[in-house]
Amino acid sequence: EIDFMYEIPEIYFSIYINCLLEDAEEFKEFQDKQFKLTFHLPRSYPTSKPLNCSLKLPAHLQDKQDLILAQLNSLANEKVGEEAVLEVAEKAKELVGAEHSQVCRASRARAAETSSTPHLPSTLHVMRRLIWFHHIKSGQKRQRILEWSAELLLAGFSKPGFPGVVIVEGEPEKCDEFVRRLRGLKWQAMTVRGEEQEETQKNDSIDTIRRFKNTPSKGVIELHEGGMSELAEHCRNAGLEE
Repeated sequence: EIDFMYEIPEIYFSIYINCLLEDAEEFKEFQDKQFKLTFHLPRSYPTSKPLNCSLKLPAHLQDKQDLILAQLNSLANEKVGEEAVLEVAEKAKELVGAEHSQVCRASRARAAETSSTPHLPSTLHVMRRLIWFHHIKSGQKRQRILEWSAELLLAGFSKPGFPGVVIVEGEPEKCDEFVRRLRGLKWQAMTVRGEEQEETQKNDSIDTIRRFKNTPSKGVIELHEGGMSELAEHCRNAGLEE
């Protein structure tokens, strides 16, 4: 009888992922649209050791690199005993994409402030974001969603249970802050699945382009755990079915 002993070697590999480019023609300084994610799988991965990863971001996101990398390695440490490459890669794309969008919006705001064409009307923006969760069951997290959306003057709906879905509408900076706070909580999985933005004249009210006109402008409405069809109906009525 012959015993064959196999030792799985350490594995290193890199992947290149596209940033979620926004207004590519207008913001030519952001044309470096890929980031590099390198994985190191130790010999005992995934049974007893986590994967390690390193990150190389485009120049306009360099100041966010350490923060994003810390979140990715934290996620990898939570997944010891599980295959985590795909989940870490998806998380990297989500985090980098969010930071890239924020930089683009900030650049747009600066360009508007320094514009030498005063005859162009100032605009007011409203953003909508659809956020998917593996589940929303914790009473404390459900309360946070209601409290934070009210504090940030966001409208929309929250569907707890499996899966959890939150859709919010309001000023872009406040939507960003809402998502940032949610990411600070512990979730099995959380992803921004959809985002859109509209604008109106600055001397108009943001209510003129709100889609959820029958909901309060201070806080989301919580639906029941089986309320996915009700949420879909609200989105259809608001013209947001897609």
